[in-house]
Amino acid sequence: MRLFLVLMFLMSFLIGSNCNKEYIVKSGDSLSKISNLVYSDESKWDIIYYQNKQIIGDKPSNLKVGIKLLVPCLNDIKFEPTTETKKRTYHIEFLAGDGFAPFKDRNSPNGGMGTEILKETMALLPNVSYEIDWINDFSSHLDPLLKKHKYDASYTWFKPDCSNLAKLSKQTQVRCEFLFSKPMYKDLVVMFIRKDSNFKLKSFKDLANKRVCRPKGYFIFDLEKAVNKSKIPLNLIQPDKVDDCFIKLVNNDVDIVSINKLTGMQSVKDLKIKDKVHSIESLTTTQEMCFIVHKSHPFAKEYIKLFNEGLDKLKKSGKLFKIQQKHLINFYNKL
Repeated sequence: MRLFLVLMFLMSFLIGSNCNKEYIVKSGDSLSKISNLVYSDESKWDIIYYQNKQIIGDKPSNLKVGIKLLVPCLNDIKFEPTTETKKRTYHIEFLAGDGFAPFKDRNSPNGGMGTEILKETMALLPNVSYEIDWINDFSSHLDPLLKKHKYDASYTWFKPDCSNLAKLSKQTQVRCEFLFSKPMYKDLVVMFIRKDSNFKLKSFKDLANKRVCRPKGYFIFDLEKAVNKSKIPLNLIQPDKVDDCFIKLVNNDVDIVSINKLTGMQSVKDLKIKDKVHSIESLTTTQEMCFIVHKSHPFAKEYIKLFNEGLDKLKKSGKLFKIQQKHLINFYNKL
């Protein structure tokens, strides 16, 4: 019995001494023969194969004389406690710009309605941090700043209908390169005209031969849809700022300013032209304001999912409506 145990010990020592060493393939060798030599079990040849797959190649039988194989030991493995996968921590850099009161403007309470909704939405998302950077050149926001991932996301952007992409302008097609969240607010888009205008706007067909103003960087998909349906040309004038449109309107350089109602009214107040222009209810449309992320962003779908989760929680709590109403009332109180 003692002799048997000694022999077993010597065999295990000899077997162990051949592992974790280089083995030079000889003529007539196969992985099963090497496995039998080292492990005393030819069926374990695949252990040697996977260890040396980069050298051997895709065919285990393709052993070339003279190549060196590393033969792993079987008693060296250790199972460490697995590390739980932690929930991903996101840091999102938002891009914003002033001059879009009452939605996005550092002079508005809490940075505006949209900014407060953003902050309250982010507060409901665990493991998500964020910062907001303000750049007032809106025409650069979509492309290149968001498209080139200089920033991760933005907010209070109007969602276009991208179902018929071929009929949309290049300016609108750029917007269709983005993913949009659920709406954070549904805004009214109206027409402003001079009070002394001698024309009426009853349908979008009445925009024919009219000079319509909307600033650069703003959406135009609603106008495109309207004129395509009415089969009339769109004479669109796009200065840099909202105020520029209203100055042109007062100076009779344009006939109509088409803009979301609250932003337009803020500009009318700032320019002190309330006695000269007004908004009309006809041709009013409702557009959804959303968070946006460019489709090419590596976390685009994840970010939009997070935004939607936060907005759903905010809406369910009733706080979303309260924020909207608070900013709306404050806006009108200051007009």
